Amino acid sequence: MPKLLHYHRFENFLPEHLITEIQQYCVDHESEFTDSLVGNINNRQVDKKNRVSLVTKNLGDLHEKFKQAITKILPEIYSKLEIKPFDIKKFEMEIAAHGDGAFFVRHIDTVTQLPEQDGARTISAVYYFFTEPKAFKGGELRIFPFELLEGNDTEVDLSPMHNSLVVFPSFVAHEVLPVSAPNV
Repeated sequence: MPKLLHYHRFENFLPEHLITEIQQYCVDHESEFTDSLVGNINNRQVDKKNRVSLVTKNLGDLHEKFKQAITKILPEIYSKLEIKPFDIKKFEMEIAAHGDGAFFVRHIDTVTQLPEQDGARTISAVYYFFTEPKAFKGGELRIFPFELLEGNDTEVDLSPMHNSLVVFPSFVAHEVLPVSAPNV
């Protein structure tokens, strides 16, 4: 059996005013969200058998605000994941909207070869925010044990929790379980 690597959920991650700003940004920029893409670096395409969601990489000034919030807790992220601190060269971010029927099959967030790029992703983070009361079911983040390490662990399912940030190594397999939101 494989071993589950370290992951951590930070609760109450952002101040309320910033959550409100993010939610309003999503409403104001709804037309910029497009079908999510999957695939390798050179061949990314819409594939509704593997991923259904809407995404935008245009975060405006929210990119810097979110980067600052994550940077502030980097020492704790390194500690919780038991990763040696390193200089981060790039913060890659997107907002993903998961409506009724959305999901993302098992995958990893890094690749072994990145030609002409600065390097592979090392740490993945998923931030959850939604209007309350929660109007959906599902959408759990399933994290799988790392197949190359011996252990007796099984996968773990983390339910979406408003204003929480989940961090884990990018090479760990994970998926987003189907979302049910028929009235949204």
